[in-house]
Amino acid sequence: MERVLTRKEEIVLNGIIRELATGASQVTSQQTIRSTGLALSPSSMRNIMRSLQNKGFLTTDNLYAGKRPTNLGYRYYIRYLFRPLYLTEDKKRQIRDVIIHRLTSVSRLLDGTSELLATLSDQIALVVAPLESSAKLHRIELLKLGGKRVLLLLITDTGSVSQYILKTEIEPSDETLKLLVNILNERLFDIPLHKLKTCLLTRFEDINLLERRFCQTIERMLPERRALNDENIYIKGAENLLAKPEFKKPDNIRRLLALIETRDELAELAFSDSPRDEIVAEIGCGILDSMSVIRKHFKGRNKEYGVVSIIGTVRMDYRKVIPLIEYTGKLLDELFQ
Repeated sequence: MERVLTRKEEIVLNGIIRELATGASQVTSQQTIRSTGLALSPSSMRNIMRSLQNKGFLTTDNLYAGKRPTNLGYRYYIRYLFRPLYLTEDKKRQIRDVIIHRLTSVSRLLDGTSELLATLSDQIALVVAPLESSAKLHRIELLKLGGKRVLLLLITDTGSVSQYILKTEIEPSDETLKLLVNILNERLFDIPLHKLKTCLLTRFEDINLLERRFCQTIERMLPERRALNDENIYIKGAENLLAKPEFKKPDNIRRLLALIETRDELAELAFSDSPRDEIVAEIGCGILDSMSVIRKHFKGRNKEYGVVSIIGTVRMDYRKVIPLIEYTGKLLDELFQ
């Protein structure tokens, strides 16, 4: 996304988003003048807001209502205008004290973390325990053992190595194994381990029969890895969203409750592909277009990954939520080592 707005347009967009974070559902030109401090007439402010709407950054319910940002507007804000409100030392101490008090078990620790984040953010907090299946495939090696036996090595992004002995239909040549290794690594790199069996059946339909049978042999040998189950998922704060204007409509309430009931689908959303060491802000998360996800991975004792996230309305106060996730993720990293 390119930085396409003028300075005044950016100030107006930023002001509208900050106003919405305080509880407004839409913002008028008069409110925007107050929130931005710009010395403009209501007519001039309406012209700027109309320009932002024409460019796809603002929308409105009708001609005479106020404006609110589109998902594009929020994405632009996160990329170019967002400035975090860093946590005070007192707030950090509060978070640390609450979390450390729950250190008697992993389940108490993560349950307490989700409860604290829900309270501090006034959104839904979702924490997923570190899972071996959350590791991603980094490299595959195939080594001849003699005859029809081949050693399969799966090396993950966490550095762990799994070994399997395959029994093939015919003795493979060195050239065949080298070709297979190249194809497998090209098409399976960065795939989460729990998706590996499925990908072995769906990503190699265009290769020749011998190579495809080899992939099927690998698929049969690999164990089932369940990505998530209810014991790994900690969700708090659904009541926070039900109290917000976006969820006053019966349809939105039903969709939100259905989303919470399918906990593994919600957790898959938080665990979706993203850099391990960065905070990710996903605006308009797909399941509910009026929601956003802020997430960060943390590393468990055996270098497997968990995730800490806040799921809430697109108008959440990102200035507060993002530093909250950043600090909590780093703290969990420390406590699990």
